[in-house]
Formats: sequence, C-alpha cells, structure tokens
Amino acid sequence: EDLGDKYLCMKQFERHERGEMHAEIGDVLTLCETDEPGWMIGRNETNLTVGIIEKSHIEPLKVVVKDLAELPYFYDTVTTDLIQYNPIAATYSIPNKNQQ
Repeated sequence: EDLGDKYLCMKQFERHERGEMHAEIGDVLTLCETDEPGWMIGRNETNLTVGIIEKSHIEPLKVVVKDLAELPYFYDTVTTDLIQYNPIAATYSIPNKNQQ
C-alpha cells in the first residue's frame, strides 16, 4: 500500500462516529494514511470528503497480473491500429475512414 493508491468501494460504509467517512458502492477512494490494521484514512473522490473507512469495504483499483492468461478474454482484442503517433507534431490522431 502506497499513499495515493486508489480503491473502489465495494460495500456501502455508513458514518457512525466522528472522523469516519460515508462511502457508496462504486465510490473511488484515495489512500491518505493507514495506521490501524483493517482501517485507512482516505479521500472519497466522489463526494470530496476525507475520513476513516474499514478496509473490508474496499478493493484496490490496481491489480498485479503475473501472466497475461489471467486477464479476461477481451483484453486480447484491444488494438492500436487506429492510433497513429506523429513524432513531428507530437500528437496522436485517429485516421478518418473516408480519407484514402
């Protein structure tokens, strides 16, 4: 765990005590501090509040994959054919299908 890591709220967390945050399912949280086991201080990027939340309600947004076979099937269908790098202008462009 590193400061600034992003987490996704998987289970609603109700604020019961002073200092706790309220988080809904789907809220994105940024780790600010983690001192007590099982808890973290975070910033809720959805409602812009800061507070304590129980870690059992969140999952990391960053996942380490050791083998590409672990990825869902749709990851192997991604293509970069439509993205062209122009080193002179240092911009990305998507070609117009109507142009030859």
